[in-house]
Amino acid sequence: MPPEIERIALRFVREPVRIEVAPGLATVDTIRQRAVWVRSEDRVAVLRRLLAGIDGKSVMVFCNRIDDTVELGRTLSR
Repeated sequence: MPPEIERIALRFVREPVRIEVAPGLATVDTIRQRAVWVRSEDRVAVLRRLLAGIDGKSVMVFCNRIDDTVELGRTLSR
């Protein structure tokens, strides 16, 4: 990781863990990766639409905070 990025990360992350992936092994052809930026008030509706169109069995969704993850899980399970 470039030193500038590491300095920024250390300002915002408590108890960080470094995970290193060997070059060339960072992605797998069978995994589809996507990042979507939406307004906060639209995120659940957009995520529901995206999940409705998923053919695969597994999806990984990242949130900025643990509280956001818990709330999103509750919302989606309704």
